Amino acid sequence: MVVPFMTLYLVSARRVSVVAAGEVVAGFGAGAVVAPLVSGALADHLGRRVTLLGSTLSTSAIMVALVYARPAVLLVVLVVTLGMTLEAPRPVAQALVADLVAEHDRVRAYAALF
Repeated sequence: MVVPFMTLYLVSARRVSVVAAGEVVAGFGAGAVVAPLVSGALADHLGRRVTLLGSTLSTSAIMVALVYARPAVLLVVLVVTLGMTLEAPRPVAQALVADLVAEHDRVRAYAALF
């Protein structure tokens, strides 16, 4: 829910143009596109538990930092990084389902995960 309200915040409180607010939100999307590639590699090298924990803790730290971010550049960097950290657990969780759930129960497990 951060991203939709981020747009409203930027336009109303920070007096950013609608176009610039849209570009910030597009940065979130760019981070979300890159996240599966990065988190998959991290999960292979560092382990799934470390990747899940790191992305979850990073997400909470970035959300707190967004409250205090004033410079526009910092705000953009935080939003792009937030897109990455929010999407990072997705491939790791899917790999965990493949590893931990018996083959005959995977369809239900993936449906529950979705």
